[in-house]
Amino acid sequence: MPTWEASGFRGCLHFWHYFFLLRLSAFVLRRSPVQYAQTGELDSYGNLSGHHSKEKTEGEFHRLIRQTGSMQIPSDDDARLRIAEEAFDFIEREVRPFLAAGGRLWSKGSRGYPSKIRQMFLGLDKAHGVTFATRDAMLVDSSQRQIEHVVPVKRIVIEIVDPGQADPRSNSRFDALAGGPAMSPKDLISVFDRLLVKCWVTADEHDRLNRAGRSMQWDAPDGDGWTRYRLAGVTAYRLTASGDLLRD
Repeated sequence: MPTWEASGFRGCLHFWHYFFLLRLSAFVLRRSPVQYAQTGELDSYGNLSGHHSKEKTEGEFHRLIRQTGSMQIPSDDDARLRIAEEAFDFIEREVRPFLAAGGRLWSKGSRGYPSKIRQMFLGLDKAHGVTFATRDAMLVDSSQRQIEHVVPVKRIVIEIVDPGQADPRSNSRFDALAGGPAMSPKDLISVFDRLLVKCWVTADEHDRLNRAGRSMQWDAPDGDGWTRYRLAGVTAYRLTASGDLLRD
């Protein structure tokens, strides 16, 4: 092919390549993040999903945000509220009607509802750091420490759903501990945050706490988690901001 024909052919290809890119860009820029969400290409956290690569996701999504300003990346509070809304809806639709029909949460006939709700609470739990530890737990390697919930999560679930469902084997009264029952997703978060306390313990201490009394693996005497620790002979100390034990 003569040189001038080859040059003309390459120029034509460049023209159509440039034209195609312009059309593609115009199509992408016309689609707001809301439209991406409506087509399922954005997940609930504002990320492009499906066949989009990570690099394309980050670049395209953030460019669209700058250009349109029509969507904000949800904050951690938004994510926690969505978790609470889902859990509260499940409680209202399934768990409370089950209790109204004579069901119980503390016994084996609970249909596994406490465990199901606990799984739903994992995202709420992760927002809480460990704030207490025992001396022995701080002496072992961090990989050997176990995270213990001072008030067992099952008892927190019961407080949220219906405080009257507390285990009679470890409770002499059945009034609310922290404002339960929750009557809205925001109530749910409030009760959960008030009762959720984490402590680092050793494996032996964890076992002793679970065997400190009847149903101590799932509950605490009248909902008092620290009484459970005293019965097990386990002493915990608050952690400082630097991660050291704060002893009285």
